[in-house]
Parts: sequence; structure tokens; C-alpha cells
Amino acid sequence: MREESGAHMDFQSIVCALDRHSGLISAIGLILAGTGLLLTLYYLQLYQSQIRSDKNEQQRLAWERILKLLHQIAIWSAAANLSSATRSPLIQQQGFVPPEIAARYGPASETLFGYWLQLKVELDIMPPSDIIDNIRTFIQPYDLNTDLRASAQFGTDLLPLTAAVRPLARRPTS
Repeated sequence: MREESGAHMDFQSIVCALDRHSGLISAIGLILAGTGLLLTLYYLQLYQSQIRSDKNEQQRLAWERILKLLHQIAIWSAAANLSSATRSPLIQQQGFVPPEIAARYGPASETLFGYWLQLKVELDIMPPSDIIDNIRTFIQPYDLNTDLRASAQFGTDLLPLTAAVRPLARRPTS
């Protein structure tokens, strides 16, 4: 029983001491609450800058995907151009396209078409911009004709678009 009353007295004395210093306790509580609020605001700013940074990186990665697709399209367009029975520069040089090169036209134009479709999908998910509009304008005349995508003019028309996308896909240097 003595232990009980001793514990009861200790609790009572603590409550009395706290009651006497209630202004101090309130002040400490306000200081802690203010500190918590400041830390919360600081972490919100950090989180906001992280979200902004993540958004910029996602956008850069989207441009990087478009740039890679443009490069693949250029590579396979050149391969299709070289092996085309109607557009190959070998026709002017040799008068014909060697059969082993001409046999590559089908696979080259099919691969080119696959990258072409991927580019169109990437453009559909990109937010509007002048460069996206320029790429869509570039696509229109070549979209319905596979053989036109194997022309030398196609590669010439593709160069300024690739040059415009390249800086957007570049990683920032730190």
C-alpha cells in the first residue's frame, strides 16, 4: 500500500509542478509546434523541387526516346534507299542494284516502318510544342508512301528535326 501511495504522491507532485509551470509548458509546446511547422515547410519545398526535377527528367527522357527513334529511322531509311530498285544510288553508279543488296529492301523498309509507327505513338503522348508540330508536319507527306521514306530527300528533310531534338534530349551537365 505504501508503494501505491508513493506512486500516487509522485504523480500528484508531478501534476502540481506542471500546473505551477503551465506557462512554461505552453511556451515549450508553441516552440515545438513552430519548429514542426518550419520543418514541414522545408520538406515541402524539397519535395516540390524533387517533383519538378523528376518532371524535367521525364520530359528529357521522352525527347531522348524521340531522338533515338529519329536516328533509327535515318539508319533504316538509308538502308532502304541503298537497296531500293527505284531509288538506289547504285543504279546510277553500276546501272543495277546487286541482288544481295536489293534483297535487303524488304527487311529494311519493314524495320523502318516499325520505327516510324513507334515515333508516331511517342508524338501522340508528348505535350504540344513547336518541335512536335514540325515533326508531325514532316510525317504527313511521308506517312502513306513507304517508298518515299526510302528517298534521299527523306534523309535531308530529317536532319533539321534531329538537330532540333538533340539539345532537348541532352543530359544537363553539372
